[in-house]
Amino acid sequence: MRTRAIGPYALVVALLGVLLTGCQQLSDAASPAPVPTLSPSTDARQPVSDEPDGTSADDDAPPADRGVVSGRVRTPTGASVVNAGVQVRSLDSPPVPVPELVVTTDDGGWFRWLLAPGRYEVTVVPADGTPPVTAPAVEVRAGREQEIEITVR
Repeated sequence: MRTRAIGPYALVVALLGVLLTGCQQLSDAASPAPVPTLSPSTDARQPVSDEPDGTSADDDAPPADRGVVSGRVRTPTGASVVNAGVQVRSLDSPPVPVPELVVTTDDGGWFRWLLAPGRYEVTVVPADGTPPVTAPAVEVRAGREQEIEITVR
């Protein structure tokens, strides 16, 4: 799969275009078709897919050629950190390609990311401006899930 990095402004413009197109379809159609939405209320415990059509596994088991890194992000008092960005970087040499996706924590502070096997560094960037926190290296194995706990300051 060949990917191309896009900047944050291009991503915002693309999302606005999708939303505006959906709004136009709703106003023009007699019986509107459902418009896909990007909602933080989706279950973050479902793996995010790197497939172009956005599909993900319906069950909790990762596919045989992929693994899952999942976790919960909390404050030192145990409160869930909501809408924190989760960034993954390959520590392998040569690096394992990482899907160009944005993964955020859900209302319970959970995230889940479907990845190729390898060693990864997981960094959490809280939405409230709290400094980012990087977890120790995580080993992702095919067909398995690796769960981690991350505490932000």
